[in-house]
Amino acid sequence: QIFIFSSTSTSEIDELRIKWKMEYHHLSENFTTNYEFDAINVAKKEYSVPTTASTFNNLLCVTFLRASIHPSINLFSNVFLMNGSCSWAIIIYDGDSKSVRYICNNPQIKKVSIHCGRAPDSINNKTVIVPVRKRSKGKSEKEIYVNITQKLSIPKTVLYRELLPHLKKFQYVFLMDEDISLVGFDLNTFLRIRHCAFSPFPAPLISQPIIAESNQYFRYVNFNTWQREGLKSVVASESGLVEQQVPFFDAAFFEWFVREVLSHTKEIAFENGVDWGHDMSWCKAAKMYSILVLNWSSEAVVCAIITAGTPIHHLDTNSITNKHSNRAFFRSRGNKVVSYYKKLF
Repeated sequence: QIFIFSSTSTSEIDELRIKWKMEYHHLSENFTTNYEFDAINVAKKEYSVPTTASTFNNLLCVTFLRASIHPSINLFSNVFLMNGSCSWAIIIYDGDSKSVRYICNNPQIKKVSIHCGRAPDSINNKTVIVPVRKRSKGKSEKEIYVNITQKLSIPKTVLYRELLPHLKKFQYVFLMDEDISLVGFDLNTFLRIRHCAFSPFPAPLISQPIIAESNQYFRYVNFNTWQREGLKSVVASESGLVEQQVPFFDAAFFEWFVREVLSHTKEIAFENGVDWGHDMSWCKAAKMYSILVLNWSSEAVVCAIITAGTPIHHLDTNSITNKHSNRAFFRSRGNKVVSYYKKLF
């Protein structure tokens, strides 16, 4: 059973398709500077050629992590559990050189990795003054603020660019945060469901497994949601949002999205040290890409949650430390970044 979870009807999508095509032809004739259609122009020239990969198991697994003990242990576990099913790219955003060498020189890692190292953009990341709320000592217990100096986080949208030299070699790419554990996860089952669930249409360009701990804000990615009566037989669901913590991509689409779309938001994301917003735009970009570049039907599903099979685990290590120092400060920076993504798709 396929559960369609979407706020956009087929008729509305057909109207959008016509609108996009009209706007595309009109704007392209007038040498548009519109980011979306500039990106689509590039895709039509460079990314619509079918991949030469021989099997749908031609997979690149990617993790983004600090070079510290707990993320390292989880990485070693995930590499072991995948058992050679994918090549690995290990992008390190924090940690001293000794810890980086410890990870990248590990024999298990060297055997399967095509890339392992500290991302250059993460070495001299920006520091800011953050007002942190504290309680004063004494009877009054008044709240006071103390300014601290804090390094901004390195957005994954910046780190994604480390993958650009490698993506053309693969048909699929599976991204994982450092606190994603693959214990009990069956990759082959996930791939079979993804490949077949929406037949006769092609497999979605973006998908993700559900979360075993059911601790996510968006309940439709939680395992418990799909154990309710009437939903247990569902194997996959169309979705308007696939979260950034563990997405599975068509590699050609992802390369295009990173190179031609995220290039417009790199500076603002880096300046504010926030990841917000890009996972709210890539499904819309995928819909436009599928119709105008791949010539898919407007009824094809481009973003999906694979609800059957085995879930993955989200250990939730709270790696974004500056988020917890001053949530209002963090949120204001996040909103600045989101405002840029609103202009894209």
